[in-house]
Amino acid sequence: MKKIIMAAALSLAAFVAFAQQATGKGPDFKNKTSSGIVNVEMRDNAETIKSFAGIVNNTKVELLSGKVDCGIDASVIFKSDTAYDKKYVAITGVADENSITLNDWYIEFRPFDKITFAISDKIYTHGSYFPVLGTNLDSGNLGSDVVAVWRPIGGMRIGFGYDVPSYFGKTLNDAGDKSHCVFNFGADYTYGNKFSVGFVLRDMINDISAGFYGEILAVEHLYVTYGYTYNDSSNYYGIYGKNLISLGATYDFEKVGFGLDFLTNCGDDAAADFYIGVNSTIKATDAVKLGLKFQTAIDKDESKANIYEINPSISYAAKAWGCGAGVDVVLTDASTTLSFPVYFEFSL
Repeated sequence: MKKIIMAAALSLAAFVAFAQQATGKGPDFKNKTSSGIVNVEMRDNAETIKSFAGIVNNTKVELLSGKVDCGIDASVIFKSDTAYDKKYVAITGVADENSITLNDWYIEFRPFDKITFAISDKIYTHGSYFPVLGTNLDSGNLGSDVVAVWRPIGGMRIGFGYDVPSYFGKTLNDAGDKSHCVFNFGADYTYGNKFSVGFVLRDMINDISAGFYGEILAVEHLYVTYGYTYNDSSNYYGIYGKNLISLGATYDFEKVGFGLDFLTNCGDDAAADFYIGVNSTIKATDAVKLGLKFQTAIDKDESKANIYEINPSISYAAKAWGCGAGVDVVLTDASTTLSFPVYFEFSL
């Protein structure tokens, strides 16, 4: 454990040193520590299970300059492998049982005004974003592990890239599994503050996925996204399938804000059929914000699979730091689960 933490610290220090030497200024630094405190699951058979909800410390470091941008996003996860009543906390990871997880990193180089070369860069076309869920559709990514982006005219981006893990079709593991060459292509165009449209083709040679996305900005305070995705393999709040239709919207006016997500897989039997997310925020003061979020995944053929989630919250934001707390309630046919998310964040 100490070796892992030391390696991460040295890598972060080296990144900061490189950034300062390259640009003469330090990078932007953001840190967020969050926890759900405790999960309380109340099952229909009257059994109640309590477990430690874990602690996540997420750090983002990013350097932006005239020719070179780079960034790193890493997390340290502490969570319990046993019941909360036993008062035992283990240090574990998310997927690979490591306590330190590298979420993302990128390097972007612009040697010419209209051309960008990048490594491990996620460049999402605008209409692929879900404002309530806080994520993009994976098939809306113009970027790749290695990508070149050309901007022939103002507002237009054309990207062509290759995902390195495929190793040009060579054997990837001892089991003899072979990957394949993964080439990606995409383009989008933004017309001032009126609208944008884009399309993306991923893994074009073998198992192609495709997406068409757009956004509308012409109405003041209103932001609308829409899209169609074919053959996206990811799971979005329980929704996946061959054909996905998406819609998102936000409306912010003075002290009030609203958000909407909608996603359907057009009745694919493999998963729930609809995801709907709605949130609202009210600025009680310049620093204090009240929020209420509702999310649900609905299966029209199997109501017992439906999920309903409600999350009221309050947050405080100062110039360089912020904090927040809330209650998260998840309702299913078999149980009701409560957690109490809190966070503290600061930036330099």
